[in-house]
Amino acid sequence: MGMWWIVLGAVMAGTTAGFGLVVVNRRLGRGDGAARAVRIRLDVVVAALANTVAYSILLVGCCALALIVVNLGLELPAWLWGAGLGLGVAGVRWAASGAAALYRWATRRPSEVAAPRFLVRRVCVEGAGFAAVGAGAVPAAVELADAGRLLVGMLPVFVAFYPLYDAILKPWLLFGRAGRDSNTASGVPSGAAVQRWVDRIAARHRLGDVRLLVLPGGIINAFAVGAAPNRRWIVVGRRLWEDLDEPASRAVVAHELAHVIRHDTVRLLLASIAGGIAYALVLGQVFRLWDAGHVVGGLLAATLAGTVCLGLVPGLVSRRIEFGADRLAVDLLGDPTPLCVALERLAQLKREPVDREHLTHPSVADRIKAIRATAT
Repeated sequence: MGMWWIVLGAVMAGTTAGFGLVVVNRRLGRGDGAARAVRIRLDVVVAALANTVAYSILLVGCCALALIVVNLGLELPAWLWGAGLGLGVAGVRWAASGAAALYRWATRRPSEVAAPRFLVRRVCVEGAGFAAVGAGAVPAAVELADAGRLLVGMLPVFVAFYPLYDAILKPWLLFGRAGRDSNTASGVPSGAAVQRWVDRIAARHRLGDVRLLVLPGGIINAFAVGAAPNRRWIVVGRRLWEDLDEPASRAVVAHELAHVIRHDTVRLLLASIAGGIAYALVLGQVFRLWDAGHVVGGLLAATLAGTVCLGLVPGLVSRRIEFGADRLAVDLLGDPTPLCVALERLAQLKREPVDREHLTHPSVADRIKAIRATAT
């Protein structure tokens, strides 16, 4: 009965949040100054509502599936339960992505969607990775528990499984072969020239192969992926690339190349593993609360711990990394102006105020201020 109350509460919360998002979307659609001010002030509120909708849908689905399995009396092996658990965790990640898309829709910002084929590939690659990790980790945990061994000692191993997959194997599966969904830079204006510049910088710093790719679709962003030695990628959304001139696009690539030179992907990998270990330790206490009947308290504790361990701590590390990458990018370019222009244009394309803070990135205004201070 308790589970049904949780499902009912999730449905009610999701319905309320969805209705609120529709109201906000219609209000902002009027386009007056007051509505734009509301959009800026309610960014955090709308994002929280969007996450409520996404996680409510996920919770209802997981609870319904668990009830079906229990009512049918199915006895599933541990590896199959682990694979299902892994897919559930993957569902959380997809729900977060859906919440972000819903948030952008509610606040009348441009939609950022990659090409459909790439989205399908990403879902398959992420789902397979989470399922494989769960299928291996859960039986191992059961064996350790049956043997009476200290499971806490194995937490770093379990927690590190997917981050390592995410940083090393997943980029190769997504971008290892530039095909229909991700094009080499030679297929876009000035792309070949920027790739040659990247090759020269990579050779100077002994980075190995650093491939520049332009991702079809509506992505207004750029990122560096790959923690394995001698194999990394710099990915730029085609919508962003085509809106920038050659100096600005080179500046965007210089910032991502700075991440590669500074080994920032490895730093973020270690931060995510450390946060995951801390969260796993907290969950052990949360399960005790649930066993004692404190379901609401356990949910609140798990949410708070997840926000701190999986969000705030890695976010703080990422924000510091961004400032360092900006400084190195200016050194690579020899001129701070193109990077400042690119950051301002990025904010314009995303329809975001330059003073808007992000969890993992400082505001554009703060970054430009730091760049100009470094240049002087």
